[in-house]
Amino acid sequence: MTFRLTVLSPENSLGLEVLKLILPGLEGNYGVLPRHAPEIIALREGVMMVVGEGFEEYYTLGPGLAEVLPEKTTVITEYFKREV
Repeated sequence: MTFRLTVLSPENSLGLEVLKLILPGLEGNYGVLPRHAPEIIALREGVMMVVGEGFEEYYTLGPGLAEVLPEKTTVITEYFKREV
């Protein structure tokens, strides 16, 4: 089972279907799976790990917020960049 991840910044956007997401929350790393309870998370600068069917990617994020819902997560951040 997957959920929709949308990442938005003033310069970029990203949309993926993912299995698992690890976000850099203010109080530590925060895991998100499908059917997660609704929540708003404050984000610190750090690395977001995205796991999908057949891929694992890492992104550097700036400070921001994440809205987590059972079928989708939206991240709004100052900037993000995929790590190679």
